[in-house]
Amino acid sequence: MKSNYIKRSISFFLLAIVIYGLVFFYFNFPHYLQELEFKRDEITNNEKALMHAEKTSIMVEFEDVISDLLYLADTFEVDYENPIDRKKIADKWCLFVLRKKVYDQVRFIEYTGKENIRVNYDDNIHAAEKESLSKLQDKGKKSYFKNSIILNDGEVYVSRLDLNMENGAVELPLKPVIRFALPVFNKEGSKIGIIVINYKANNLLAKFNYIAEKSSGRIELLNQNSYYFLSNDSQKEWAFMYDDKLNLKVQDENIEKWNEISNNDFGNAIVNDELVVYRTMDLNELSKGLNDVELVLEEDRWHIVSTIDSNGKYADIVMTDKWDIFVNFLSHKKASIISIIILSILTALSLTYIYIKRKEIIFYSQKDSLTKAYNRRVGYKNIDSLYKRAKSIGKPMSICFIDINGLKLINDNLGHDYGDEIIVTIAKVLNEVIRDSDILIRLGGDEFLLGLFNADANNSELVWSRIYDRFKEINEKENRPYFISASHGIVELDYSNKKELDKYISMADELMYEEKRKIKENIKILKD
Repeated sequence: MKSNYIKRSISFFLLAIVIYGLVFFYFNFPHYLQELEFKRDEITNNEKALMHAEKTSIMVEFEDVISDLLYLADTFEVDYENPIDRKKIADKWCLFVLRKKVYDQVRFIEYTGKENIRVNYDDNIHAAEKESLSKLQDKGKKSYFKNSIILNDGEVYVSRLDLNMENGAVELPLKPVIRFALPVFNKEGSKIGIIVINYKANNLLAKFNYIAEKSSGRIELLNQNSYYFLSNDSQKEWAFMYDDKLNLKVQDENIEKWNEISNNDFGNAIVNDELVVYRTMDLNELSKGLNDVELVLEEDRWHIVSTIDSNGKYADIVMTDKWDIFVNFLSHKKASIISIIILSILTALSLTYIYIKRKEIIFYSQKDSLTKAYNRRVGYKNIDSLYKRAKSIGKPMSICFIDINGLKLINDNLGHDYGDEIIVTIAKVLNEVIRDSDILIRLGGDEFLLGLFNADANNSELVWSRIYDRFKEINEKENRPYFISASHGIVELDYSNKKELDKYISMADELMYEEKRKIKENIKILKD
């Protein structure tokens, strides 16, 4: 019985946790998905705002450099004399780079490719110096010279962003640089050479990193060939400058990501478990903010890319697998899940208690509390149903009326505890002998009734013989102060007549009393 209650409690618990879980999931999971969507949109919009700020910062920096270059060109043509007053111009340029602090070199290169004026700025000592004639070099073969000397008036050449080289090797410490150049003309309008300024891009990149610190992920800057200018992994930066690092680019690492970035001007997408927010900078747009200036760019597209991966703080917003989203939902609702489990346990205990009490109510409304046999009211209904069933399928059925011998004598001489003991013992024996298909009823006091299914009178007498043998066995083996004895009467039901069940019960009762009268004088109840 106890194991049945445990199984019932487990069933109630499982049912409760399924119901509570489904209700909780129904009302909370859609809200959780909305929260994720809102969070994703909020972070995406924040990244887009940062990228707009990055782009604006770069554009402003470029415009300032180009404006400075135009100023130098204008003043150079005003001061230009034939022969050129090198000292006068160089002194002005020294003051210029000292004030600006962002230009590594300012040079005038003649039409032939020969340097004529060069001013160097040393960032370490914050000093500018003009180069002596003996140290001036021929730059006629340099790409920036070739690309600049052919420009028309109003055109400005902008090199790619790369690292400064010294003697064929990358200069250390690293010196990111962009060269800006434009042609200059004499009073007759003849092209006499170009002015080149080497812009130290550290300033631009530092501003970029400052803005990027506010990112929810990592913001990186790429060139048009998918190489990193700036990355969270310093080993990947400037890989295009080194022969042994040429494979360290986004295109080789994540082709889907690069295709998304390179084929669109801006946007966001989840690619390979990463939220990628990106904006492509078209450097040609600078021409719109500069009057009468046209840019000639060695590379015209940079890519600003923010990446939020599945391993960071915001991993939940990049999940696409439904199972991963569900597991993440559960991990965020641990307190609620624990509450559901506790509530399910309490519910299971409550329902089990109600179930037990209900079973007790049903039991005591149907069964005799002492013997656990059916009481008269329910027993009659059950035996009537058994009678109808046996009749409908043509199976024999018998009624056995039983009366305990000497119960009053035992009660009067030994006490009611012994009287209850013999009643319980007889009921136990009856239950042990009869089959599950049979019915045991306690009619009250010392009377029982058996409904024996699929048993004619002869078979029923055999059943009684087994009952009698059990009584005899108990009397012989157990040291009780009384003998167990009972009288019986058996009647087989005859379906050919129309007698009611009560008539058969009365007939069995009469047969039982007839047997009781026969054995009354010779029966011994109390032991000596």
